[in-house]
Amino acid sequence: MVNRFKILEITLEGGERLPVLLAPDGTLPFLPAYYVMSMCRPRDSANTITVKLTAIKILLEWAALNEIDLKERFRSGKMLTGSERDNLLHACRLHFNTLMALQQTTVVKLGGDAIKTVNNATAAQRIHYIAHYLNWMGSELIKNIDRSRPEFGQLHKVRANFVDELRLRAVRRIGRSQSRSNPPRGFSKKVQDRIVEVIVPGHPDNPWKNAFVQIRNQLYITMCLAFGLRIGESLCIKLQDVRLSGNCPRIEIVRRPDDPEDDRNPAPQVKTLPRPLPLNSNQEKSWTPLIHRYLTNYRRRLKKARNHKFFFVARNGEKLSYSSAISILKTLRNVSGIPDDLTQHLVRHACNERFSENAEALQMSADDVREARRQLMGWGPASRMPELYDQRFIQNKAHEISMEMQEDFFINRKLK
Repeated sequence: MVNRFKILEITLEGGERLPVLLAPDGTLPFLPAYYVMSMCRPRDSANTITVKLTAIKILLEWAALNEIDLKERFRSGKMLTGSERDNLLHACRLHFNTLMALQQTTVVKLGGDAIKTVNNATAAQRIHYIAHYLNWMGSELIKNIDRSRPEFGQLHKVRANFVDELRLRAVRRIGRSQSRSNPPRGFSKKVQDRIVEVIVPGHPDNPWKNAFVQIRNQLYITMCLAFGLRIGESLCIKLQDVRLSGNCPRIEIVRRPDDPEDDRNPAPQVKTLPRPLPLNSNQEKSWTPLIHRYLTNYRRRLKKARNHKFFFVARNGEKLSYSSAISILKTLRNVSGIPDDLTQHLVRHACNERFSENAEALQMSADDVREARRQLMGWGPASRMPELYDQRFIQNKAHEISMEMQEDFFINRKLK
């Protein structure tokens, strides 16, 4: 098995990390490299660029495996046949190791047993990035053609139709990564109360024995429950971002792409917009005791923690790693009453459900709820995520109303 293409991460002057795609001979293919520099580098983190290049790598591996010259196909106005598009979609559903193993054959098989696949969201993401790349590639290949010439209009139409058809087939065969019929779901208030109960230091069901770990994890999980933090956001918080004094106590979520002070691998990234997260300053319900106890009684006493400014640290004082952050909620799954699929992303969904419930209690308008949610979660104006969470809440309310209507029929009317 020959690994035709590789993704390599290089470090530029100033500490910026830049992923690049290498051809089998070790050179940089021009179009993928130009795509990264012109379309990705100005706006994406190194991690996001890697994800996009992985999709492009799958496309190029698949094309090489099936002896398809994408540029020549486009210039000839043929692009891919229907069966080739389905074949590509199938390749995007394969686990990468499986895809590499299939390079030993002459075609990518559409069937077969025991083929390891990725989930629908990952497959849909790959297709999305491949379609974006091919759409860009088509634009680049025709931009030097005189717009008045017939072939310009023909190739422009070929490009648009091909990308639209590819996306349509992806929806039919793979499905949407997040549909309105299946909006994000978190967990109940009862589960949240159970989590808050068992993470109290000294609780008999607390799964951690070390005192420092109990203190840190209580603060970490409480922040995630309160603000719906992504893993990258929580790990990128620095000491100067936590502001307890002044009229507006807050935690600042700050984007620091390719932070030279962060040598973790993989390095966590803030994918959302920078924003302040307000801290409750009520004397009886304040964050201050939790944060001061963690910083003063534990973090400051760890020698290695004095060498960096990141807020959450490991037991030895080093920056808390990505894998260690994942293991926090993974360990919590072993506690009775905690979902066995608990992840920080699930906590983020639950935070949004609590947000909807509180917004309803405050009688906020739908538009105000959507904009407030967008601000709290750090989503951009074009993001559809606020609408999806609104849809989840609407579904729950519809369920409650339906149950009340049924109760009226079967209980109050005493139907037999």
